[in-house]
Amino acid sequence: MENSDICIELNRILRRYRRILRLSKKFGQHIMRGCILASDFANILRKLKPNRILEIGTGIGSLTLILSKFSSHVVSVEIDPRLAYIAREVLRKYHNVEIVLGDGLVFLRASSARADIVCSNPPFNLTGPLISAIVKSSYNTALITLQKEVAEKLVSPPGTRSYGRLTAFVRTFMDVKLINTYRPEEFLPEPEVHVSLVLLFRKRRWEERWVPYEELIKCIFNQRRKLAYKVVRKCLENVLRVKLNELFELSELRDMRVFSLDPELLVKIFNKYAAEQV
Repeated sequence: MENSDICIELNRILRRYRRILRLSKKFGQHIMRGCILASDFANILRKLKPNRILEIGTGIGSLTLILSKFSSHVVSVEIDPRLAYIAREVLRKYHNVEIVLGDGLVFLRASSARADIVCSNPPFNLTGPLISAIVKSSYNTALITLQKEVAEKLVSPPGTRSYGRLTAFVRTFMDVKLINTYRPEEFLPEPEVHVSLVLLFRKRRWEERWVPYEELIKCIFNQRRKLAYKVVRKCLENVLRVKLNELFELSELRDMRVFSLDPELLVKIFNKYAAEQV
């Protein structure tokens, strides 16, 4: 399917259902209406060639329609019965689409559907929980929209203003690529911020042993501008309950600030001391 045909189909859906839509701008609900974003989704999926897709948040089915063109099976989870009803009407001729009424985050955390990629254009109030659920799921690839500010944090290098706890945690487990950024006019209703599309590829699988690592990251980045040596030392003692040699342990951190600690260094520190937990 050509990108121009996708745009025509999106416009047709919006013309038909726009008057009956009741979306909450307060909670960051928005549906895709712009051809630029639709084309970027299509182009990425064309390259990845997924066989099965899991979508979190069906909405009225505008993104779901695109997903159905580039995979043999789409499972789309929607928590709002009104939107699920509209989506089923929109997609009734698409036999490779299964719409599930339920909580997409619960579905995602449980890895309830086989899928090669997770796709989503989520409400902004679900951004944090969605990212966390993707990291902790069994899925290896995700293509999602985020507020521009959040997307820029995810790709920020260590030592920059935007680099923080979220960046370090996500990039421990996922490689992140910012695809494009879009004006509010690409969505309905128009959000107050620009929106970015990001692609995540898994580089490290989440396991239960990483639970204290997440707590360690939270502790460390609560003081992101402090000297790393003192902060990391204190957090290791508080979170992992290890006792460190005052003179020699963590000496490589003495001239560093917390916000300059890259994910692989944090993993190295965690792996070294996790075994010493008492």
